[in-house]
Amino acid sequence: MNTTTAQNELSASYVNEVAKTINAQMFATVENKWVFFSWGVSRRFATVYNGMAALGLRVSGLLHKGFVYICYNEGRDVYEVHCVSLKGVVKKSNKEVYCDNLGFVLDGMIERSCEQTNEAYRAKAMRDSAKKMGLQII
Repeated sequence: MNTTTAQNELSASYVNEVAKTINAQMFATVENKWVFFSWGVSRRFATVYNGMAALGLRVSGLLHKGFVYICYNEGRDVYEVHCVSLKGVVKKSNKEVYCDNLGFVLDGMIERSCEQTNEAYRAKAMRDSAKKMGLQII
């Protein structure tokens, strides 16, 4: 089933309600609001992805720049998270995310690898910020 067919089968009100729920659970499960801001979200939207109601994000994190689709798999009662490049190529996916781990999983896919120390993460984040602002790192 292609995305257009799925959109016709899922009502807009259902897709919007699922996206609102995903958004609320995402915020409830991030460590703090600054984690969300570190993802560089420039757009949030309700959509259908792979035949499922989803919340879409346009992000600019350290690990992923592009789109993130957080889909609700109603049959399994889990979320699926897909990181997709701006050209539409799926870069990474996690098809079994429980609501209480949503923020942690998203952060690990968008911004900060679980293996990174705080020092390594801060150094990488500072380099990325300087690059985005056009500053030279000494």
